[in-house]
Amino acid sequence: MNDIKIQKLIWDSTFFGFEIGKIEVNNIEDNKSFKNLIEKSSFQMIQIFSKNDLSKLLGLNPIDIKLTYSKKPSKFNNYNNIKSIDCDLDHTLYSLARQAGKFSRYNRDFKLKMKFELMYKIWMKKSLERDLADEVFVHQNGNTINGMVTVNKSFNYAKIGLIAVDENSQSKGVGSQLIHSVENWALVQNLENIFVCTQKENSVACQFYEKNKFNLSDTIYIYHLWKK
Repeated sequence: MNDIKIQKLIWDSTFFGFEIGKIEVNNIEDNKSFKNLIEKSSFQMIQIFSKNDLSKLLGLNPIDIKLTYSKKPSKFNNYNNIKSIDCDLDHTLYSLARQAGKFSRYNRDFKLKMKFELMYKIWMKKSLERDLADEVFVHQNGNTINGMVTVNKSFNYAKIGLIAVDENSQSKGVGSQLIHSVENWALVQNLENIFVCTQKENSVACQFYEKNKFNLSDTIYIYHLWKK
């Protein structure tokens, strides 16, 4: 068990007001020692990330099965309705950010849910300030924002952070135009791949990415283990 370490999640612990840790492990060879490690820790909740399903070993269902999709940016598309933005004058973007996190484990875990909306508001705010994103694109008709996407550059790839389309504008190609705007940006930045994460439970999002030629590249099982 010496190779399994619990990492303190500083931002999460500060934000929620109690000690939260994280473990990345794909197999648990000694379940008794693992449980002993958890019980002796000072963390009130530990997030466990694994490429394998550990439900039987932990006696706990995953709070999230995170799917990562990827694609290579292929061609440049120009859309007059897509704009870069750095402010949210009417709070539309904050509303879309909450919508983007509908299936988030922070929304599904009832012990964390009370701060879910604030978390995504902060995420959107810091993206607009370019602390958590390099670009924020919106789809806009006149003064009405129909959808948004945030993206940042890491090494030689682009990663989508938040993406959402207003309920009244869905199934009208808005989401695909936002994805194409990210492709345009990635091509200009000379980036090789685009990555985006979603939840397996969010079947609509999975179908959307597959429709836009993304391929499933990784699956992570996430558990929230609360101390009794």
